[in-house]
Amino acid sequence: MRALTLLALAATIANAASISWTGYANDNQWTNKINWSPDQVPGPNDDVTINSGNVLCTIPTGVNSLNMGLLVEKTANLTLFQAFAVGNGGMAVQENGNLIINTGLSMVFGQVTIGGTLNFVDGVLGGAWTVAPRASANLGNANEKGFSAATFVSQGQLSLGGVIVMNQSSTVTLQSATSANTNLFIQNGDNSQVMFDASAATFTFSTAVLQVQAPVKFGKFVLQSGNVSILDSLTFADSLNIPQGSYVTSAGTAALNVSAGATGAGVLTVAGKSSALYGLSMSGYFNALGGDVIFYTQSDLGILTVEGGNVVMQENVYPAQLNLLSGTTSGAGTLVAGNVLVDTKGLTLGSAVVANATATLEQSVLTFGPVGSLKIDSGATATVLGQTMLTGGPGGKGVTNNGKIKVQAELQLSNVPLMGSGSLDLSAGVTAQSTQVTQGVVSLSSGTRISGQTTWVTLGAVKSASGGAVSGKLGEYTFQCPGECDHVVTPSSKIPPAPFSFSA
Repeated sequence: MRALTLLALAATIANAASISWTGYANDNQWTNKINWSPDQVPGPNDDVTINSGNVLCTIPTGVNSLNMGLLVEKTANLTLFQAFAVGNGGMAVQENGNLIINTGLSMVFGQVTIGGTLNFVDGVLGGAWTVAPRASANLGNANEKGFSAATFVSQGQLSLGGVIVMNQSSTVTLQSATSANTNLFIQNGDNSQVMFDASAATFTFSTAVLQVQAPVKFGKFVLQSGNVSILDSLTFADSLNIPQGSYVTSAGTAALNVSAGATGAGVLTVAGKSSALYGLSMSGYFNALGGDVIFYTQSDLGILTVEGGNVVMQENVYPAQLNLLSGTTSGAGTLVAGNVLVDTKGLTLGSAVVANATATLEQSVLTFGPVGSLKIDSGATATVLGQTMLTGGPGGKGVTNNGKIKVQAELQLSNVPLMGSGSLDLSAGVTAQSTQVTQGVVSLSSGTRISGQTTWVTLGAVKSASGGAVSGKLGEYTFQCPGECDHVVTPSSKIPPAPFSFSA
């Protein structure tokens, strides 16, 4: 048995050869032995050299090693149409070499160094691939290009496009200038531990759609125009700028990490599983639609819309316009907005919100958490335009009004205190249940009422907007005040407090 093995090894060594391309047959065919010196088609044990010429390989084959493009004055082109394997000797595409891979679903495997150019039309790469610093690689067409149990490192100029599919724990690592100006889809083909790592590269993207369906890391990401869709984990390690007319969106199980800030007049929409946000300073739109959305540092935003998920502020966030539609807010930070819109049927306010210019409450049910609060700053005006209920648990912070609240539709308070030195201008009714109301002035239009059960009140003045009489009731006592009732206070010894009402 050992003798047979030794004989087989000797035969293999004997059959190994160094074979060079001559192209004498003038048909460019790898399979024509006349094109080679010596006259034999290279096989798996052979060391192959292509100094110059155009070579077309149309059959599955392999070699021990391949060296091409060595001559300064001539180019060497090799186009692969079928599976191709390179053994332990590896493949070196020198500066004047051009490797073209157009193998469909077939694999090109080996340890390959590109010193010239790589044109990857379609196919699958396996093994270890390196694009050297002065080399270039073109993967920019719309076809699918696969990586299976592969490492691909680009240190040269790289263009990308189409579909990039990584399987069997493949990694694509970009360390130099990379561009994509057509649709690009980065995919994990088999849910293995793949990675597309461009954290050491400058990646320029424009005029198309970039869809991330595999773990991706970007360093300097230059979004000139286009839309980015994130369905897996994506980290922006450098500052992200989203220009006007461009969109960055996460969805599904996506984990987005904006670790170095974001700027721009475009749109950032997060609806994935988690979003970690640092130092945003955007004049555009930020939409929180789902998942855990965490602002770890102070941020400035143009328009912030909360329409799902849990938005957490660990530091203050300053939107020019804040829209509260659905979901939850929480955290120790405060949402400080110029203008606030509340238009919700199911939002839980678990953080502090400040309106320092205007607030508008459309028809809504707004729930206050234990530390949730809404503050109307001095000089700001809040307007209740639709029937609104503010509700919460006992002992919450509720609403602080140091400006003006104009009640134009019914407002109900349940376990939500209304405090502050501001004023209430009522052209519709206000009812309070199990809470506390403290305001400087309550102005009643004709036919309107403010009333409450088990609610303490401290009102500087309750007056009629028309100057007429004000009718009041505290517990069992009814009375009228000509023009206004001053210093209305529920006796603190009364527990629970007596019902009250004032009307004009």
